[in-house]
Formats: sequence, C-alpha cells, structure tokens
Amino acid sequence: MNKQEDFYEIIETERLILRPMTEHDAALVVKWRNTPHVSSMNLQATKEFTVEEHLAWFNSSRQNRVDYIIVIKSHKKPIGSVSMYWPSSIGLQNSGESGRYIGETEELGKGYATEAAEAWIDFAFTKLFLNSVVARTHISNIPNQRINQKLGFKKEP
Repeated sequence: MNKQEDFYEIIETERLILRPMTEHDAALVVKWRNTPHVSSMNLQATKEFTVEEHLAWFNSSRQNRVDYIIVIKSHKKPIGSVSMYWPSSIGLQNSGESGRYIGETEELGKGYATEAAEAWIDFAFTKLFLNSVVARTHISNIPNQRINQKLGFKKEP
C-alpha cells in the first residue's frame, strides 16, 4: 500500500502548515528526536539518533508510513512532526497509527500539537482513506494523553 506518492499535499490550519518531510529535513528531525522531552517519550528510543540512521530509516519506511513537518505559518518556523504508520501488527484492516511531537522546546504548550493533530487525523480519513486510527503514548506523557482525549481517542490498557 503506497500512499505517499498520491497524497503529498500541503495541509494548512489557522496557524500551521503541515508539509511532507523530505531527506533535507534530516538534521532538524534528528535534533528534535534527540531532545530529552522527545526521546524520553519515544517507545523505541534507547540511544541518540544520527543523521545517517535517520536517512536509512526514512528511505526504507516510505511504503507504510507518511511523515510531515509542522511549520508555524506566521514566521515559517519548523517546530515538529506528525506521522501516520500503517503496520500489519495493529490487526485492523486499513488502520493507521498516528504520532506527533513538538521538537522545539520553546513552542511547547501553545496548542500547536493539538491543532496539527486535528488536521492530521482529518487527513488520515479523507486523503489516506483509513478506516481507523490508533495512537500509542507513554504512560507518563500526560500532555499527549490530553491531546488524544480532545481528539476523541478512547483509552485502552
């Protein structure tokens, strides 16, 4: 299921632009993923990422994943990322797993993650044609749990 090619489009909200992630974003994404507030909540992270590792992952994961960069519209500042991954391990046909983070510490707590996530979930249903979306979050990531609750996700053990 290759959704990338057909659905690369810019998504705009009141304050944000969501644009497809490219290889040119590698250094910025690695910087964000290695910040303590992002890496501590990553369910798979055990060490710092390198640009080379990111590029290898990025180039090998495009068949079942879409990643976008979150940009503040007013001053064109990239601040984080949203992702949609459709693994067979979810066990649901045509289902995706949504992820997001704000990598720029000074932009936390301003509602950007919620605004981006709302647009991203809409994109998942209207452009990626997913039937369901799940989100996993670390038990200690209370802000992310609140965002998921606002978006209508149901908490499961």
